[in-house]
Amino acid sequence: MGSLKLQSLSTEAVQTLKKDGFIRGSLSTKCQDTASLWLIEQMNLLGHCMSYCDQPPVMSIRPKPGFGRSSSGGDLRLLPHTDLAWAERPPKYIGMFCIHPGGGNEYQTISDSFKALNALPQDVLEQLRRNPIHFPAPEHVNSSGFTGAILDSERVRINSRNIRENWSDSAEVFLRELIRIEKEIKCEPGDYWFIDNTRYCHGRYELNPNTSRHLLRVYGIEPRCAT
Repeated sequence: MGSLKLQSLSTEAVQTLKKDGFIRGSLSTKCQDTASLWLIEQMNLLGHCMSYCDQPPVMSIRPKPGFGRSSSGGDLRLLPHTDLAWAERPPKYIGMFCIHPGGGNEYQTISDSFKALNALPQDVLEQLRRNPIHFPAPEHVNSSGFTGAILDSERVRINSRNIRENWSDSAEVFLRELIRIEKEIKCEPGDYWFIDNTRYCHGRYELNPNTSRHLLRVYGIEPRCAT
């Protein structure tokens, strides 16, 4: 089964992702190796599969002893956020594949930041554009992080668990709206979803002790425009 060729995302699906920021589907139950190769192939359709911090291109996401409990390897509730907010150039796309969904209420969540921003007063939007916030890198990463606005011309950048030291009222208003509109992703083995990390925030509910939750994750960036 590991050598089985899986059908690529359709042209329509790719266009929907680039337009609307989110797609999901199912490949039925496939082995992890096949799913890993498939995720890389799809990211290379969207741009370039990208590895950060010496991680493998396809990351195995499940709770691990010793990881921060509010990290991707932890088990606490994760509020809506964008991945790698501390990087100068975060991934444009995130691809996820479900090996096992975990327990009954261990759902992933997504929030459309465009919808959230449309609900905010103009003065809050201006503060999100003007006020720089420092996004520190994790302790195991050799980087000083990134300082910039939550909202700029290219992306939304937010990660509440890392930036409480320089949080602002406008950021808190934005985060509350993201939480209000967040939707659950209930998945089965073989399900996949892709999100635009510059638009959609994602999170998860708290995981149960000894959870069987196991996801695969891959990042992709768009090629830089020729100058």
